[in-house]
Amino acid sequence: MAKIATSKMQKRSSKKAAGKPLDANEKLRDKTLIAKALFEALSDGDEEAFKEILHAHFEALNRTDLSHDSGVNLRTIYRMTQPKSNPTLKNIAKVFKALKAA
Repeated sequence: MAKIATSKMQKRSSKKAAGKPLDANEKLRDKTLIAKALFEALSDGDEEAFKEILHAHFEALNRTDLSHDSGVNLRTIYRMTQPKSNPTLKNIAKVFKALKAA
């Protein structure tokens, strides 16, 4: 019986989702949300999460615009999100400033 109840719930939830398509990139382009998530990752000392959030944000945006807005070279932006990278505080600050300005 539990399977029947579950499948009915899934049908209802899929009908709700069908009305409005979900766009994951929409949240990844939200600079306020990203700035908060990046700050939380830094506050927790989780540099891997910081890089993953930053990378996902860069993928959702026009990186050329972000490079221009932040003053960080496009190549540096790519390197900042690599697993073994160690972004400088100066570049991190520039990215935060660009996020705040938007």
